[in-house]
Amino acid sequence: MGLKEGTLESLIDGGADNRAVALSVFPQMLSALDRIAIAGIIHRDVKPENILYISHPGGQCQFQLGDFGLSNRQVTAVTFCGTPIYMAPEMHQAGLQTSKADVWSLFVTMLWTLDIRGFRQIQFNTAQDAQSAALYAASHEDQVSGINEMAIVNPEKRASAAQMLVKCFNGEGLSTPWDQIPALSINS
Repeated sequence: MGLKEGTLESLIDGGADNRAVALSVFPQMLSALDRIAIAGIIHRDVKPENILYISHPGGQCQFQLGDFGLSNRQVTAVTFCGTPIYMAPEMHQAGLQTSKADVWSLFVTMLWTLDIRGFRQIQFNTAQDAQSAALYAASHEDQVSGINEMAIVNPEKRASAAQMLVKCFNGEGLSTPWDQIPALSINS
């Protein structure tokens, strides 16, 4: 992928169709997150400004996860970092972090992309306010009901990128071997 045209944020702010962009960016970012998770890396700052794109003929876009400045190996990731409204609940606590923090951040990025309940215009006073909005959307908004496993507070019960690729895209884009992907729990 050569020179990028912009970010997911600039694409949406430029008037792109929210739903069409979401349908394109979502599987590509799940695939990217699965790839870095299998390598033991946590991005820790997944957000619209860090998703780059180039457009192709016919209006399709190819997306790429960028800005790995806050990334870390899962075995050593414990510091508080990232953009508060996109940060998973566990990022606000001391302790080991997992790649599932990036899955939460992608869920919030999808809320932003689809502008669920005017998400882009909300001025969150605290990270807790943003988390509450994400949890509300996960349980009440039809547009994201199919991916609500990404917005579970307990990271041990939250879906992984690989699990979501299996659920939503029949495993297309997986890096994780199929036999290493646990089934999603129905009672998450």
